[in-house]
Amino acid sequence: EDESGNVTDVEYADTPTEDQLAQIQVLIASWPAEKIKLEQLAQLDKEWAETLKAGWETQYGWKLGLEIADVTLLTGAYTLAKEAATLNLPLPEIIDTAGVPHTFNSIQEFTALMLQYGQARAALSAQYAANKAAIG
Repeated sequence: EDESGNVTDVEYADTPTEDQLAQIQVLIASWPAEKIKLEQLAQLDKEWAETLKAGWETQYGWKLGLEIADVTLLTGAYTLAKEAATLNLPLPEIIDTAGVPHTFNSIQEFTALMLQYGQARAALSAQYAANKAAIG
């Protein structure tokens, strides 16, 4: 019985050793703290999912996605843009979270956006990781 009056029954297939009894007592005693930790991690993951879903607002006022697939697509578009710029071809469009295509006049503009996007995504990921580490 814990301090709240909750009773935990443990059934053993065989008679437990003293060491096994000690181990189960440690697990039972630590369960409330472990439960809180799991609840905090679940809440953090929910908040992270909401952050990713919200996207990142560019300096132009439109949003880019933050999911791994979004990062991959944007990186691919940037790679193509660099090749297009080298060949003096039009730069590819990127599509915002509302489905609206956007083009850049120069690879320098595209590069600036990519640097801002990368810094923002990295900062969000670092904060998420720090929060997760703080929970344990």
